[in-house]
Amino acid sequence: MDFCKNMQLKFVRPEITEIFYDEDNSNYPEAFDGVSPIKIERHQEREILIPLAGSFTFFLGKNTFHAERGMAFLIDSWVSHSAGYLAEQEGQIQLWIHLHPKNIFATLLKIIAGVPVRSEWTSAELPIELLTLISRRWNMLDNPQLSSELAKKIRHSIVEVILDELEFLNNYQVNNSGAHMEPIKFIKRYIESTHGCNCVIADFEKTTGYDRSYLARLFKAKTGTTISDYINQVRFGFVTVASGRGLTQKEIAVQLGFSNSSSLSRWKKTYQEKFKK
Repeated sequence: MDFCKNMQLKFVRPEITEIFYDEDNSNYPEAFDGVSPIKIERHQEREILIPLAGSFTFFLGKNTFHAERGMAFLIDSWVSHSAGYLAEQEGQIQLWIHLHPKNIFATLLKIIAGVPVRSEWTSAELPIELLTLISRRWNMLDNPQLSSELAKKIRHSIVEVILDELEFLNNYQVNNSGAHMEPIKFIKRYIESTHGCNCVIADFEKTTGYDRSYLARLFKAKTGTTISDYINQVRFGFVTVASGRGLTQKEIAVQLGFSNSSSLSRWKKTYQEKFKK
C-alpha cells in the first residue's frame, strides 16, 4: 500500500440505505466458510467501513457481503473481517473509520485496479468527543432488550454523525489530510492502526516529505524511543491482548506480517523482556 500526500480526504457524501453488523444475514448467496484468498483479521479496535465507489466482496463475521456505495459496515471488537483486497477489475474508494481507545481517525483508501493492484490512502484525525459519542451509541447495541427498530436508528445515527463531521471538516477546515498532520503524530497513528505490520520508515519519509534521518531524530526527541522500538512495542501489545482473546499464534503471525508462527515465536523471544509489562 502506498501513502499519498496529495490525495485529499474529500468525497461526495453517500446516501446510506443499508448498515450491516456482524450478526446480520448476508446479501450474498454464499456464506463465508473461513477460507479466503485475502487476509482476514481480528482486533480490539472497532471500525466502520463505508464504500464510496466500486463494488467488492467483503467478509464480516461468518458472512460474505457484496459491498457497494450506499452501504456501511459496523465492525465490532474481535469480529473477523477482510483486511486485503482481491485483484478485481473495478477500482474502489473506501472510507474507513478507526476507533482506538484514545483517538478516532478516518482513512480514505483508493484501490487502483490492475496487476498488481495498487492502493493509495490519506488520513485525518477526528475530534475525541466524537469517539465518546459513537462508543456510547455503539455500546447500546449490545442491549438484548433493544428493539430492532431502535437498533436500526442507532446504527444510522452512528454513521450519519461521522459523515456530518467529515463534511464539516471538508467545508470549514484546511490541511486535514494525514500528510499534513504533525509528522510524529501521523507516524504513531499509522503504526497503531496497523499494529506495526509492514511499517517501514522509508514509507514515512515518502508520505511526510521529511528526510528519514530527521524523522528518526524528531521521533526519538518527542517520544523518548526509536521508531523501530515503537513498532515492536505496538506489535508486542497486540500479541499480548490477542493471545488473551484466544487468537492462535498463526492468526497473530498473519496479522503482524510474519511469514509463519515460528518467525513470530523467535521475534517474541527477542523482545519479550524489553516490552513485557
